Amino acid sequence: MITKEENDILTHTGPGTMMGELYRRFWTPIMHSKDLPARDCPPVRVTIMGEDLVAFRDSYGKIGLIEEYCAHRRASLFFGRNEDGGLRCVYHGWKYAADGQCLDTPNEPPELNLKDQVKLRAYTTMEKAGIIWAYMGPPELKPEFPQMEWTMVPDSHRWVGKVHVDVNYLQQQEGNFDSTHALLLHLGKNAAQVDMGVSAGFGRAQRQGPKLKGYWMVWEPRETEYGIMAASRRPLEGDDDSYAWHLNHFLMPWTALVAGGTPGTPFLTDIHIPETDESHWTWVVHWHPDRPLTDQEVYDYENGYGFLPELIPGTYEPKRNRDNNYLIERGLQRTFNFTGIGRSFFEQDMAMTSRQGPGRIADRSEEYVGTADAMIIALRRVLLKAAKDLQKGKEPKWVKNIEAYKVRSMDIVLPKDVDPADGAREWITGEKAWVKATDN
Repeated sequence: MITKEENDILTHTGPGTMMGELYRRFWTPIMHSKDLPARDCPPVRVTIMGEDLVAFRDSYGKIGLIEEYCAHRRASLFFGRNEDGGLRCVYHGWKYAADGQCLDTPNEPPELNLKDQVKLRAYTTMEKAGIIWAYMGPPELKPEFPQMEWTMVPDSHRWVGKVHVDVNYLQQQEGNFDSTHALLLHLGKNAAQVDMGVSAGFGRAQRQGPKLKGYWMVWEPRETEYGIMAASRRPLEGDDDSYAWHLNHFLMPWTALVAGGTPGTPFLTDIHIPETDESHWTWVVHWHPDRPLTDQEVYDYENGYGFLPELIPGTYEPKRNRDNNYLIERGLQRTFNFTGIGRSFFEQDMAMTSRQGPGRIADRSEEYVGTADAMIIALRRVLLKAAKDLQKGKEPKWVKNIEAYKVRSMDIVLPKDVDPADGAREWITGEKAWVKATDN
C-alpha cells in the first residue's frame, strides 16, 4: 500500500511535477512517422504529459515539435500553414521554424526585428523504428538513444500500433507486471469450468509447455541497469528439481517487455506514455529478431486480433471503451470466454484498469496488495525513488546505460539452483528457452 501523497507523485506528470521531470529525462515516443508523411504536410496536434504541442515536417524534412499556441495572440498553430521552411499562424501570419524560432512577424514594422526576440518552446526530435521521438528535458542533459532491440531490427521484422486510453498511464503499465491476472482474465473457451492447475499454463503457450502446479507464483523482482527484471517462478508437475521462470522486463521509464509467446512467434513490447493525468497513449510493438513478420501476423495485428484493440476506423480510439462498458456480452461470458469482452487481451485489460475506482486515477492507498503484487510494489518503489532522487539533484542513472536495454523477455525452465539472471543469459532467445522447457 502507498500513501495518497505517493500516489499523486506517481500519477501526475505535467511540467514541474516530480514524475514529469523524471520522465522528461528520457526519449519519448510521440507519434508515428507516417502521421507526418511528407514535407510541408499538415501539422498534427500532440499532447504529451500535459503539454499541448504541434508537430510538423518542414520543407527540408526536419521534424518540429513546438508549443501549440502562437506567441502573438495564442491562436492554435494546428490551423497553421506549413510552408517555406516553417509553420505560419493563419491569424496574423507569424511564422515559426522547427526549433521554435520566429521567422516572420508581417504585421509588425520590419525595423523592430521583433521576430528575433520571439521563440516558442520546442523539443529535439528524432525518427527511429517508424516513430518520432522527442527529448523534453534540459538540452544539456540529452542522453543517447537506448539500444532496445525492437528499434534495431529491420522494418519488415516489426509492427507498431498505437491506441488512446482514457485512464492514467500507470494503471495500464502495472497490468503488464501482474502476471496472475492473465490466467483468468484472458481465459478462452470452456471458461465456465476453471481448473487452476490446467488453465494456469506456461505463458500463452500452455499446451506446448510443461505442466505447472497451481495458480500462484513466487515473485523475485530484481533491480537492474535498465530497470527491473520481473522474475516470477512456479513449480512443475513431476519435476522437483526445476522451476518454470516467467521473465518480463521493465525498461525505465515506461517500457514493458512481456513474455509468453509460443516458439518462433514475435515478441511483445508495450510502452505507456502519459497524455494528461487522466489519459495516455499505449504503443504496442510486435517484433521478431530473426525474420520478417508474416502477412497473416500483420493482418491479425492490424485487425484487432493481437494485443492492440479493435480501433474506430481512421482513429487511435478503441471501439470498445470505458464509455460503452467495453461492449461486454454476458452470453459470451457464460459460453465462450471468461469476461465476455472482445477478442484481444488489451480490451480485457482496459476494462479492468479503467475502472479501478470512480475516476480515471486509481487511489492506491485503498488497495489490499499481496505477494502476487510484488513486482508492482517494486515498480512503484523504483519510480518513486528515482523521482525523489532527481528532486535532490541526482540524475537518473539508467539514461547512461543504453547497452543494457538490449534484453529479451522469456519463459524458461531452469534447475532450482540456477539464478534466472544467469540462466537466461545462457538461453538468450525465446526459442532456445522453449527447447529446454519442452525437453523436460
